Amino acid sequence: MLGKLIGGVAGFAIGGPIGALLGAAAGHNLDRASKPAPALPGRQPRLTLLIDGGFALMGHIAKADGRVGEAEIAVAEAWMQRLRLDPAQRRRAQDRFARGKQADFSVAGCVADVRTHAGADLRVLNTLLQMQVSVAQAEGRLSPASRQALVGVLAQFGLPAAMLDAVLGQAQGGGRHAAGRVRPRLEQDYAVLGVPADAEPAAIKRAYRRLMARHHPDRAGDDPAATTRAQTINDAYRRIREARGF
Repeated sequence: MLGKLIGGVAGFAIGGPIGALLGAAAGHNLDRASKPAPALPGRQPRLTLLIDGGFALMGHIAKADGRVGEAEIAVAEAWMQRLRLDPAQRRRAQDRFARGKQADFSVAGCVADVRTHAGADLRVLNTLLQMQVSVAQAEGRLSPASRQALVGVLAQFGLPAAMLDAVLGQAQGGGRHAAGRVRPRLEQDYAVLGVPADAEPAAIKRAYRRLMARHHPDRAGDDPAATTRAQTINDAYRRIREARGF
């Protein structure tokens, strides 16, 4: 049954008959591999699994192209906000993210632990996969190294690489999101500026000006990363302005 349920993750993320077919294929492989555990009871066990497994895998994918930039960190911060982590949980998530960046991090071991403890809980598995796709696309494009890392994570779950293309295609086309929820790209942008998604325009403008005053290339001397930081801040502010109409 676990394979069919993880197949449901693929179907939910992709949607339509393509998702159903990919889910069935993945489910067949996983059903042969292991016997499922029961669904996790309550929010806290799910959250712990997302912190320990989800953020560690995010760190691994963020590091895949050689460096972890501010955009990837902003995505991780956005997920901490979305999951409503308290200070202790945030520190744990940061530690796990850092662990995932290490060269000796075991993707197979991490995924095996997730599969052992997630059981039949679709919410955990679906959210965990969304976390990985979002950090891989943090800079607005998917590098070959990030794609390879994502495919490797999917393979450990028994999911086909074709699922990744379908999910990415949906994300680039706008995709679906729950009513009232800020789309993932904008969540990252709010995190870059350090303001909540429901912040007033005046607060957003103040945050933008404060960050630009701190990170403007003219004040950074010979720091080669200054231009990249300033561009990230400018791009985030522009997208929020366009989305909010101010």
